[in-house]
Amino acid sequence: METQEVETESLNLLYNKLKPEERLGLLYQDFPNNQVLMTSSFGTTSVYLLHLISRINKNQKVYFINTNYHFQETLNYKNQLQDLLGIEIVDLHPDKLHNKFTTENQTWKENPDLCCSVNKVLPLNSLKEKHQVWISGLIGQQNDFRNGRSIFEQTKEILKFHPIIDVSLDEVNKHIAKYNLPRNPLLSKGYGSVGCMHCTSKGEGRTGRWKTSTKTECGLHVQPKAVQMAV
Repeated sequence: METQEVETESLNLLYNKLKPEERLGLLYQDFPNNQVLMTSSFGTTSVYLLHLISRINKNQKVYFINTNYHFQETLNYKNQLQDLLGIEIVDLHPDKLHNKFTTENQTWKENPDLCCSVNKVLPLNSLKEKHQVWISGLIGQQNDFRNGRSIFEQTKEILKFHPIIDVSLDEVNKHIAKYNLPRNPLLSKGYGSVGCMHCTSKGEGRTGRWKTSTKTECGLHVQPKAVQMAV
């Protein structure tokens, strides 16, 4: 067994016993702050992890991948949480030419995988190279793919950390209610999960994402594919 696999296994054994807040606190003891990357979609459950982070480490930057296709409600919500929680949010944009191509070509209609890759996956790749561990807000109950994830997973690019992967959606909702935290306003309009406008429909849970295809993930959390753009 490779050293990285042994280290990941040891981390999982230790962190499995802990609650999400305890996991986050220990993470900042085990890894230098400047080596910890965090992203958020500011979706319907995002405020839960963001609230925990704001209590543990307010200095943690939170990156938002702004594809230029987000609902205005999500952008307003992002700004609202930045003010409420006192966290620093940094917008991460795709390459302008790539984004222009997908806009003019409406790539999301025929090839949503390509659209996600150039507007979400590629912009994040350069950041991954500068960090050792990536905090992600995946919750196992959200779909079958996420249900199979561990707290720590070593990928080719970075060590992924899923501090709330085993938290139930009921626990998430109770925490949000207890602290009177705001939800993405699209939730009350029937959107159980929120992404880019073109690929998000109303529906329970993640059923409204990429409704006309078999796609279930944007690509950030799956094995990366080679991307070629002719622009």
